[in-house]
Amino acid sequence: MRRWGFAVDGLKWLFVAIILLGVGYAEAEDTYVLQHRGVVATGTVLHKNVPLKGSTSITVRFMTAAGKTVKADTSNFLDAEVGQTIQVVYDPADPTRMQAADWGFDYWLPGIMFGGALAMVAAAVFHFWRRPD
Repeated sequence: MRRWGFAVDGLKWLFVAIILLGVGYAEAEDTYVLQHRGVVATGTVLHKNVPLKGSTSITVRFMTAAGKTVKADTSNFLDAEVGQTIQVVYDPADPTRMQAADWGFDYWLPGIMFGGALAMVAAAVFHFWRRPD
C-alpha cells in the first residue's frame, strides 16, 4: 500500500514547476496585453545579439504615438538585421514591453511551459506518494 511521505526530489520537481508557471504566466500576459492594447510603430534595429547558446535578441529604437523615443530589447522577432526598419507592437502603458510585429500573438510557448509545469507536478506527486520502506 502506498502512503504520503516527504521526498526531497518531490520538492525539486515542485520548485521547477513553480518557475515554469511563473515564466509561462509572464509570457501569456505579455502576449495578451500586446494583442489587446498594443500599438504598431516603425522602429530601427540598433543591435543584434547572437550568443553561442540561448536565444538571439535585438535592440530596437522607435517612437511612440505620444512622441517618446524608446529603446528596448526583444527576442520575439522572425527577421531583423542591424539598420533595418521593422514594425513593432508596444504597450502604450509600458513601451518597453514590445515585440516585432512579425512575431504574432500565439500562445504556444506559454502552453508548452504550462504543460511542462503540469508534468513536473505529476512527477512531484509520484515522489510524495510512495511505497512504504
